[in-house]
Amino acid sequence: MRHRIGKGVLLTAGFSLLLTCVFYLAHDGVLHNSRIIGWQAYTAIDLRPPASSSKPASAITDAVDTTGAAADGQLYDDMFPLDFYAPLLPNPAPITEITVKGCLPLTRCQPKTTPAEDALLGKWVKVDRSLSPAGQLGASAGGMLTNLFGSIEQRYLFYRKSRRRDVQNVVELRLVEEGQTPPKGDDGWHRIKDGLRSKVVRMMSGEKSLHLYYRTVSPEQRKQEMLGFWRREDTASTDAITELNLVYGDNPPWPGFAAAGIVSNSHPAMASARVTLTYRRKPMRKPPLTPLQFKPDGTFKILQLADLHFSVSPEPCRDYDVKDPRWSARGCLSKNDTLALVNDWLDTEKPDMVVLTGDQLNGQGTSWDPYSVLSLWTEPLIKRKVPYAVILGNHDSESGPLTRAEQMQVIGNMPYSYSSVGPAMLTGEGNYYLKIGSPLVDKSHVATLWFLDTGTHAEKDKWKPWTKPGYGYVHKDQIKWFEQKYAAIKEVLLPYKPDGAQDLAPQPWRKDRVWDAGDADGGRVMGRPPSVVFMHIPVPESMNPVDKGVLPKVVNPTQPSSSKDLVVGDRKETATYEGAQAQPGIFDLFTTLNSHPSSSPSSSSTPHYASSSTTADQGNGGIRMVVHGHMHLNSDCRRVQNVWICFGGGSSLAGYGSAKVQRRARVIVLEDWASKIRTYHRISSANPQEADKRWDEFVVNYDDS
Repeated sequence: MRHRIGKGVLLTAGFSLLLTCVFYLAHDGVLHNSRIIGWQAYTAIDLRPPASSSKPASAITDAVDTTGAAADGQLYDDMFPLDFYAPLLPNPAPITEITVKGCLPLTRCQPKTTPAEDALLGKWVKVDRSLSPAGQLGASAGGMLTNLFGSIEQRYLFYRKSRRRDVQNVVELRLVEEGQTPPKGDDGWHRIKDGLRSKVVRMMSGEKSLHLYYRTVSPEQRKQEMLGFWRREDTASTDAITELNLVYGDNPPWPGFAAAGIVSNSHPAMASARVTLTYRRKPMRKPPLTPLQFKPDGTFKILQLADLHFSVSPEPCRDYDVKDPRWSARGCLSKNDTLALVNDWLDTEKPDMVVLTGDQLNGQGTSWDPYSVLSLWTEPLIKRKVPYAVILGNHDSESGPLTRAEQMQVIGNMPYSYSSVGPAMLTGEGNYYLKIGSPLVDKSHVATLWFLDTGTHAEKDKWKPWTKPGYGYVHKDQIKWFEQKYAAIKEVLLPYKPDGAQDLAPQPWRKDRVWDAGDADGGRVMGRPPSVVFMHIPVPESMNPVDKGVLPKVVNPTQPSSSKDLVVGDRKETATYEGAQAQPGIFDLFTTLNSHPSSSPSSSSTPHYASSSTTADQGNGGIRMVVHGHMHLNSDCRRVQNVWICFGGGSSLAGYGSAKVQRRARVIVLEDWASKIRTYHRISSANPQEADKRWDEFVVNYDDS
């Protein structure tokens, strides 16, 4: 009997404890309905726009000028919550307080606070990126055995944000190491008690203790400074700091952020990278994207960067010529020397768009923090305000906490990025297309760029689990999507020829009519604008025998070729289908669309395909070129079934290659309003005369058959 009573009491106590835990986890310390405008609802908050603005505070869908005054941010400061960490959101709410706290495993890590402090200064928000270099890899990549001692205590930054206009704002940061002179405490400076480096980290790295100081300014001081009654002796900004972030490795801050200082240097023995504290003042929204257009001379230039293979920390160069005078003395650093090549190609070509065709991340564990690597390869593009579009490769999802969808979301929100995640129910992430229009009054759709996600690896055969599945491929639903979207594009007169006036709208009776030379349309036909398709992993047909014909004139060929084989450039990876997509399908659709350009999608759930003997109707645009990355030693273009299949060649010294093959970037120029496509390579060479040349240059014409 006594045993039964004890068991019942134990069950009741356990159930009560469970309910209590659920209650506290699901409820805030203030009234739940206050979450409508944040947990400061029971205090007066002024969300009205400044008097100089005529826009209402609720106009959250209006475009925001990223160069406007700080007051412009107040027009949308009720859009974002303040109680979770999202450094890429353009949240203009100022930071009011900062602290550092060490966190032990399986413990609740939160600085002490009170409901009154939360209401006034805001709730504590954890900067969810470790300050402890020894625990970076474990925290970021989920490694269980990564440096046990460094993972015992992880140190994190915490901050508060507030919408209130009557509280202090953090306006300046300073990192002070032991032995350095700290700022004066009577000028609004605050010293955080706990250091940025734990005792364990200092013992293992040999670094001194480091403390973060931050300066706050009261609303009254800012008002007096604006009126000219009070001004600091130095030129420090009094604009509020709105976000904190950490960057790992020797990599640049995110767009809109600036570096406050180095928290910890790289320690290879601890398997740790450099840690840099960065901050943002004015929130930077993505500038509005302008429609892609040809230049008035009828050209549109694309620079392809293939397989950059960047890592968090600097990696040695791979497969390079050690006798090259550029590197024979100082050695070769993959990140720095690859970026030097990219900057040179950008400045030489001045492209209208850059297309990155996958494997921007090295994978294999070295790109364990994609955030830090993404800021690396986007910086030269954003600096030059060059539009760019991205697809992912098989290595982009091999390490790090971000899924492929999350990576594409982050990339799509970067300045000047035309990238898109694509339809949610479609296989892969990054299936989308971009239209290139005419700059003239007609605004015609002149050409189309397509981007398809080929994934990583094919599905394993459940009946043969010991076999290698092969590389990823374009799935049937992606093929169907491409066919439907292609068929939905309106037909235009091809080749496009601007006449200085707005073209007549296409009429049903003009659909398939071909005019003779005496007609006003000059022998043009109705068809869909020509297309260029970008994929990372090559189609299996890229290994097929090539078409025969008269090879276009090639400028500076890298290898001699027969005039009967339509091949331009060099190919050193001849692993046939092993290095290509595991399953065919999409290329069959391309030949179908070229053969029957006016056909509509089939009513069945799978696309219809043409036979391999079908001749393409080049007068109707169609799929003119398919461009790949993936195989670093392939840099050729070859025509297969009337479609040119091109490889970009390796652009990076961080990826595998050959000491006998220069790194390169492919240039694709749509000329004469896309009736011609000129393509060539820029190569990396110690000889300036070679580097300035266009290699393997040739032109694809409409009548190239």
